[in-house]
Amino acid sequence: MEEASNWIRAYVPLAAALTAVLIALFQYFTSRPKLRLEMEKLRQEIRALSEDSRANSDNISEIQNLLIDQLPMYSDETVVYDNVTGNLGFDFVGTGGQLYADDKPIPGKGSGSLSFLEKGIINIERDNTDGRYELYLRSYTLGARKTEIIPKDTTEDRPKRFRVSCEARTLSAEHTLRLVMRNRDTGKWLGKSIAHRISGPDWKRIEGHFTVTPLVNAEFRLDDEGVSAVPSTVQIRKFMVTQRTSE
Repeated sequence: MEEASNWIRAYVPLAAALTAVLIALFQYFTSRPKLRLEMEKLRQEIRALSEDSRANSDNISEIQNLLIDQLPMYSDETVVYDNVTGNLGFDFVGTGGQLYADDKPIPGKGSGSLSFLEKGIINIERDNTDGRYELYLRSYTLGARKTEIIPKDTTEDRPKRFRVSCEARTLSAEHTLRLVMRNRDTGKWLGKSIAHRISGPDWKRIEGHFTVTPLVNAEFRLDDEGVSAVPSTVQIRKFMVTQRTSE
């Protein structure tokens, strides 16, 4: 009797383990149809994601490149203005203007039309070759403030240093784009302007550096002048203004 009890005690664990294995096998084989359905659903979702990824890859790449282009060039720069969203309508104001020689206006005033296209493109269409078409930036972020000008600071002694950059192209004829920083109150230029001749449909990067006294209200202006023929169009994109903060 004692020998039978010992045999039972020895083989009960083995029987329990065998029973567990049989139950697991039963659950595996009975759940295979459900598993196959879940795997097929997963494959369909993966295919759909792959198709969406291919469809949007160009847009994603374009956004990534745009974001990279809008990063400051120097470690001590802060961004005063940039455009990533493409919503430019309230950032710029355009108007016709005259050229000057020895502080005297030259007869003939520039005329044209300003529009804002997708992907943050500024579109200037010129209908005459006289004068210049002036594009004023009306949005600056300085610290926590957003203003329409670069306000003076009578408590500051150090000059302010700005870098302006963008890309430009022409769809017909040749244009000269002139980067100008000016005194908002007097209209006088602050330092020298920087001019770039633009011709052809390939985007050309242009850039200008400006040192501005802190004692005046300042603003940035881009002039379109020297138009070789009309009607013609010049386009600008990836517009950015940064300020250097180090000495």
